[in-house]
Amino acid sequence: MQAQEVVCGIDFGTTNSAIALLINQEIVSVGASLENGKTMPSLIFFSDSGSVSVGKQALQMYLTTRGGGRLIQSFKSFLSDPTFTSTIVGGKTYRLEDFVSFVVKELKKDAEDLVGITLDTVILGRPACFSIDEKKDKIAETRLIESAKMSGFKNVNIQIEPIAAAFDYEYNLEKEEVVLVADFGGGTSDFTIMRLSKERRKNKDRKNDIIGTSGVNIAGDAFNSVIMWEKLAKHFGRGAEYESTSGKVMEVPTALLWHLREWHKLPFLNNPRDKGLINRLLMTCTNKLAIQRFKQVLDCHLGFNLFQVVDQAKRNLSKSKETEIIFTSDYFMIKETLDHGELGMMIDRELSQINDVVSELLDITGMSENDIDTVFLTGGSSHLPQLQNMFEQRFGEQKIKRQGYGFMNVANGLALSSCYL
Repeated sequence: MQAQEVVCGIDFGTTNSAIALLINQEIVSVGASLENGKTMPSLIFFSDSGSVSVGKQALQMYLTTRGGGRLIQSFKSFLSDPTFTSTIVGGKTYRLEDFVSFVVKELKKDAEDLVGITLDTVILGRPACFSIDEKKDKIAETRLIESAKMSGFKNVNIQIEPIAAAFDYEYNLEKEEVVLVADFGGGTSDFTIMRLSKERRKNKDRKNDIIGTSGVNIAGDAFNSVIMWEKLAKHFGRGAEYESTSGKVMEVPTALLWHLREWHKLPFLNNPRDKGLINRLLMTCTNKLAIQRFKQVLDCHLGFNLFQVVDQAKRNLSKSKETEIIFTSDYFMIKETLDHGELGMMIDRELSQINDVVSELLDITGMSENDIDTVFLTGGSSHLPQLQNMFEQRFGEQKIKRQGYGFMNVANGLALSSCYL
């Protein structure tokens, strides 16, 4: 087998990443280091001893060492941030591109182990919109391309993720359809409207088939963030009061506790100013136990563990009407009940914003719901009942379609994109 005969598509995601190969016009899945042969957590763990682990091994090491190191997560969300140039981990300086490269290299290695050759060509996915600021959007794409080259790829192409998912849907399509692809990941929700058919697959240039694309930085992590704030933040001091250095009684600063909503930013609180504020809260807060819990989350690196139980509760509601959020550690225990209706009310604002983006896309393209033949839902967050219901009510239940569990649609489509790039 020659390297030029194999093209890989890599879906580098905020929460999980995936890879697929196109070999002799057939899609081949790769899964040595992937969860159940589907996706790999986009995680990097730097142990105190200096070792580096990626993917599910990173998660295992993090849990085994009980947080004895530094877990890097959700770093895709920083790609469009020009102020995030580098960070120091274990005494070494790492750029954002280095973190992305760790994940891409691991996926590349799995694929090369499968086919027995060195791969030099990749199609990388990107959201429809990294940022509404064009300069920031370009920065993100440039960083992504550089990361792939650092990982050993010589030929790097970029494809918009919902367009890639559309190609995967089209792969088994018999009749022509106008399809709205809705790709819900961890960090972004992306949409494209395309004309798809078996005959159109034969065309080298597919630009005229793409009717429109759009996206918004609201997805699975945003839903988890709302659950964290509405259900768990009170256990860490939300709503409590303390005495400031001036003697004034004030509410525990939202800016401090807000880091619970963006748990990957909790390490940023490791600075003299915030440490001093936390010590002040421990002395004067009306709910000292809650502040002790918050400090334990920081000191014992429990942010990701909290994220896991919140995410699991959200996923449980895809199958049941009610679930429990249970967090246990050596230091404290939290238990809350969450039901389907409650979650719907909590994330109503986020759902409305997503719905607005779909409306804008239809308006820009001059289309209506009646012009859409199929709504193809993909991505892990697409299983959320509230999202499904929103699209069913708007387009009709009979138009909603899926393929598999939605974890590999983008990666498969990225590999297929090599036929058109």
